[in-house]
Amino acid sequence: MNLTAIAELAPRIRLLLRDPQLPLPVLVTGKPAAYVECFAELMGFTQGPARRSPVHVCENGCVLFRYRTWNSRRLMLAPGANGPSWRDSKRAIRRALNSLAPVAAFDWTKLVALAWDLAPATVSPHELFAEIVSRLNSAGISAHSVALTGSETAEPEWLTWARAAGDPAVSVQRLPRPAAGALIACSPTSLDITPAPMTKASGLAFAARLMGVPLAQTMMIGDSFTDLPALAAAGTAVCVSNVQPEIQAFVERRGGLLLGGSDWLGVRECLDRIIINRDNSCYGNIRT
Repeated sequence: MNLTAIAELAPRIRLLLRDPQLPLPVLVTGKPAAYVECFAELMGFTQGPARRSPVHVCENGCVLFRYRTWNSRRLMLAPGANGPSWRDSKRAIRRALNSLAPVAAFDWTKLVALAWDLAPATVSPHELFAEIVSRLNSAGISAHSVALTGSETAEPEWLTWARAAGDPAVSVQRLPRPAAGALIACSPTSLDITPAPMTKASGLAFAARLMGVPLAQTMMIGDSFTDLPALAAAGTAVCVSNVQPEIQAFVERRGGLLLGGSDWLGVRECLDRIIINRDNSCYGNIRT
């Protein structure tokens, strides 16, 4: 994110925060809370009224972070995100992937999730994913992908769980107990592993619940493979123009919106559409 992007997006974010007729902007990221804290300061997320304080999603749904000022912030682990079984699994996962060639720098900044930067790989992402699953299964850890191809015969368990988490009629205490295991999000440059069923979808669902917003009324702007779960769970799926073909195809299958701009230019385009159509009760008219 460069200075031009910050200068362009920050005034729009402040407007969204201050106008009660506009939706609350929320960060949904794989980054840790410390990153979100810095980003919130730069982008104007701290300049809205206290009653419209967004809940951000960190570490691909494992951590929720409500932040206004240094003295007004709250870090929350998502329900079920860091139980004893996952803490044991984290050590086993790191041992299992320690010698995997494309896995390069380990990210030590995460509280719950595991993340690595990937070195240039000589194998395809599909081959890499198959090797990771094989190693984790050998270590006694059930591993699954968060990728959605459109050929699924049934909704993935993690998506069903996220929908339940976003339903205010279902208390958090009564959510079905998730099956143990790990969820893998693998892109050409990074590898993220979270405890099942934690994804950006469940993080978005819990954030929406805390802010009193139905999950069906949320919008997700995505640009990477790790955004697929949230794109599947949100009421409206949106992607920027320079996403991978698989993500674009998924958004189109959902009847979502493909923006004309890339990266932050696409985000600016979407925010402008929302602001222009502020008097509409839904996001349907942002297409115009």
